Amino acid sequence: MDYNHSLKAGNLGDVWKHFVLMELANAIAKASDKFCYAESHCGAPIHELIDRGEWTIGIGKISENTSCDFEYLSVAREWLQTKQYPAGWVFMASQLAKRFTEVEVELFDTSDEVASTYPPARDMRIPGSTKIEFRQEDGYAAMKKLAGPDLVFLDPPFHPDAKSDWRLLAHVCTSLSSRHTDFVAWYPFYWHTKPQELSNRTKALAWEVHWASCGPKPSQNLKGCGMLVSNNLVSIMQNLQTELSRMAGCMQSELFIRQPVEQSHSQGRS
Repeated sequence: MDYNHSLKAGNLGDVWKHFVLMELANAIAKASDKFCYAESHCGAPIHELIDRGEWTIGIGKISENTSCDFEYLSVAREWLQTKQYPAGWVFMASQLAKRFTEVEVELFDTSDEVASTYPPARDMRIPGSTKIEFRQEDGYAAMKKLAGPDLVFLDPPFHPDAKSDWRLLAHVCTSLSSRHTDFVAWYPFYWHTKPQELSNRTKALAWEVHWASCGPKPSQNLKGCGMLVSNNLVSIMQNLQTELSRMAGCMQSELFIRQPVEQSHSQGRS
């Protein structure tokens, strides 16, 4: 399949990743008034939603549920009014700007099409005080040499070479851990093998949502997604357990906590 994020923007994978990012933005503690956020595969800043897009069964459907009162959904609903959906860094910038005087956003993407959308057009929904720097570079390589970000978000497309993305993702997460840099990494869930290998190799925990069950054998039908977090963020995620479970319910999904088997042979369901 050709990868077209205009079709995928606002899908269930985006809902989970952006919800978790915003919850972390609310909870991360830092002594200074400056916060630096970096994203490896940023994509365009704003996506125009199309009638046949996956958002209709993702954020479009979930946003109609008034019992789901998360701040992420409030921000998303504002964008939906103009039939648009923003990139993950836009959600982060809007939230971090409420807590920190200086917010720096460092973005990377190799696509010529994505590069043509930066710098983003002025929009009141994107905090004007945020310093945004886009570089048309390989995000994996950039993250291994980036100096001093407070949080790195790794968001590979897993297309057209998913095998390479899984391998490089594990390598970069391990590199960031060795430098004591906090990170979050998104991945798709088709079957347990690849996510478990990622958790094992990085020795990191992940919070997954499963909106479909695995059959008797692997298939290419997307069944969920996960957010792998660095060890320093585990306690925050554990404190957010109630909110994570509530959001999983809004997504009509099951929350699953994946652990590296080297640390624990048990995998717990919330």
